[in-house]
Amino acid sequence: MDRLDYMKLYEIRPVAHMRSAFRQKYGIPRQPRMVDGLRSEIVFDHEFNIPEAVRGLDKFSHIWLIWGFSENRLNMREPHPAWRPTVRPPRLGGSVRMGVFATRSPYRPNSLGMSAVKLVEVRYEDGQVSLIVEGADLLDGTPIYDIKPYLPYSDAITEATEGFVARPEASGKTEEFGETGKCGKTEEHGDPERAGEKDDIPGAQMTCVEVEFPDHLLAKVEEQYRKPIIGILQLDPRDAYDRDSDKPSRLAFGNVDIEFISREGKLIVTAVRELAE
Repeated sequence: MDRLDYMKLYEIRPVAHMRSAFRQKYGIPRQPRMVDGLRSEIVFDHEFNIPEAVRGLDKFSHIWLIWGFSENRLNMREPHPAWRPTVRPPRLGGSVRMGVFATRSPYRPNSLGMSAVKLVEVRYEDGQVSLIVEGADLLDGTPIYDIKPYLPYSDAITEATEGFVARPEASGKTEEFGETGKCGKTEEHGDPERAGEKDDIPGAQMTCVEVEFPDHLLAKVEEQYRKPIIGILQLDPRDAYDRDSDKPSRLAFGNVDIEFISREGKLIVTAVRELAE
């Protein structure tokens, strides 16, 4: 095989997998570092479970994760995985088409994602190397293909512009566990298959939703999950076409199932049930 043929098909394999509290795609923030206190663990696969491979990584505060959209159904089609040249970004309400390379949509020629996350700890216990990170927007079991240190002097581009996702001022309220800076990044979650077409490009809709979580229900949630769950609800995980519905919604996170409703512009938690292992 010559170099040209080799570069036509470049095979990659996971070096690690994510262990997170997200049991389903629903509720996962659309960008990393949107929710405070959201911790997860990156566990290295057997071949790469070598302490020397992460030597020096603990000196960095943040890292880049290169990972795969493992639940992308279009990408699983055989023999030819599907992708879309244009997509409807949820940030624009799912009503406007943009080029796939102008978005972070999972429906790409190579179904890869990247996230910058905070590195909390490099851990080595019972012969297993793992990384404790904060702010990862990844489903439990997501394959991690590469890990690189975040370098502020070259990776932080202060003069960068944000295109159609420019942030307006946050207009919503926050709860005890919230922070306006985080909630100010909230996005509209639309269903790209149900939305119509428009020629105009509306401004990105970003608000912070007020959350009412009764104390007796919050007490049923493990302490480590309380702050992240409230942060996720503040981002309003519902799809755009569900925003006007009075039906209860459910969010599975960690070991609990959270049921909530929308009333008078805020989300109210109505039930907390323990999930089976």
